[in-house]
Formats: sequence, C-alpha cells, structure tokens
Amino acid sequence: MTQLWVDTETTGINEYKDSIVQLAVMVVVDNEVKEERNWNLRPYRPKGMDPEAAAATGLTQEIIDAFPDQSIAFREFRELLDKYEIGKKDRAYFCGYNVNFDLQFVKEWFQENGYFDLFRKVYTPCIDVMYWAAVPFILKGIRAQMKNFKLGTVYETLFNEPLESAHNAMADIKGTYRIYNVLVDKYFPETR
Repeated sequence: MTQLWVDTETTGINEYKDSIVQLAVMVVVDNEVKEERNWNLRPYRPKGMDPEAAAATGLTQEIIDAFPDQSIAFREFRELLDKYEIGKKDRAYFCGYNVNFDLQFVKEWFQENGYFDLFRKVYTPCIDVMYWAAVPFILKGIRAQMKNFKLGTVYETLFNEPLESAHNAMADIKGTYRIYNVLVDKYFPETR
C-alpha cells in the first residue's frame, strides 16, 4: 500500500484564489518511509499573502516572492509520483491532517498547470488523521478541556510536548504521521 502524506502552507484558505507556497510530501510504501520532499514555491495566483496566513507561517510577501517558480516544484512533484508509479500501477492514499484542505489546493494546483488527473493518482476519500483522532474513545475525558482541535493541540495532548515548527509543512506532516502511527498501533493494529 502506498501512502502520499501531504501538507501545504498557503497564501490563504480559498483554494480558488490562493496559492500553495510550501508543499511537503512523504511517500510511505508498506509502512516504510521511502522519501521526504519539501518545496517552497512562488505563488501562482496574484492575490498576495493573507495576514492570518502570514502570522501562522511567518512567511511574508517578500519571502514568498523570492521562492522558485511553482512550475519547478510541480514538475518535481509529478516526477516523484512517477518514480513510485503512483497512478500507473495503482493509486496512493492521500493522507494528512484536515487533509481535504490540502487535497483541494493540490487539485487546483494541478489544474493551474493544465493537469486534471490527480484523482486518477490518489484514492478518495482520503486518510484524515484529524478524523481518526476525533473518535470519542481516543481522547475520552480530555477533549472537553482542549482549546481547539488543530494539529498542534492534538499533538501536544497526545505526546505532552509541543509540535516543533508548527505551520511548517514538513514539520506538520511528520507530526501528523507520528499521530497516525500511535493511533494505528494502539487502536487499529489490524490495519498494518
């Protein structure tokens, strides 16, 4: 089974108006991490950096304007999919935390580059660790005291330590994958 763990940082929250500015991908094949990639990319839509996104990520308009053209990351991302024959032999499971957000941005990014084949490469529905963590017995007795259900909060609740470099796509995907492995090992070992 191939899993494509994906996290994006974006200029805002609207996939039709905003752009991906950081993309982290971890390819996991049969429970083994095969490759990790992280790209910074210049926005492909001219909207500009939303103040809330800038505050969360620490990325300013000046910083993202200096990133490489998004077409470089897109070509390399497609090459990564080809390397693992994703969409050729079989599809990959698209995985992450609140992953539909990332999926919609990646879908729009594909279309921005003239490709409409993302859903021939990945399975939907996705594997969303946020939903797995939300199963009542996992955080039973704790959920009511949590300030929110964002990745960093769930991570800190489960591991009693902060998620270092939160809102950095690679740090977020590694944190998500750690949560996933703990949940699978403890509650769903038969899925291994």
